[in-house]
Amino acid sequence: MNPIRQRPTLLFEMLDQIERQPNFQTKAATMAYLKCYELSSILQINFRPDVRLELPPGPIAFQKDNGDPDMSLKRTRNVISDFKDLDVRNRSLGIAEKIRRFVGMLESVNEREAEVFLLAKDKKLQTKWKSLSIELIRAAIPGIV
Repeated sequence: MNPIRQRPTLLFEMLDQIERQPNFQTKAATMAYLKCYELSSILQINFRPDVRLELPPGPIAFQKDNGDPDMSLKRTRNVISDFKDLDVRNRSLGIAEKIRRFVGMLESVNEREAEVFLLAKDKKLQTKWKSLSIELIRAAIPGIV
């Protein structure tokens, strides 16, 4: 069963669509339907305790792109794969280089998508999308958190 009319193409749209659902069951069904590499990855960055990005907490200054969002996940997919380089376990990059790369990631996507990255960096997606929880993720996409 398809719980939504049109499949969103960006992370913030997916999270908005999940949030709009009326109850836990439809939120879980929507998340399961929207499951993709990008959504799973951003949820893991936010909710898995073993994922720790070596970046300063809070806002990070960057040049915002407030134009029309690129309506494909290709750009987001390329950016998400770069998050692994920012983990504290990666000792080949210094903190300054990790921050520089993160700023580049933020500047390569629309500002609404960048907001998702900033919130996930601080493990705070659930401050904007209140219904996000480990329980919901486990019901929708077992095994990722």
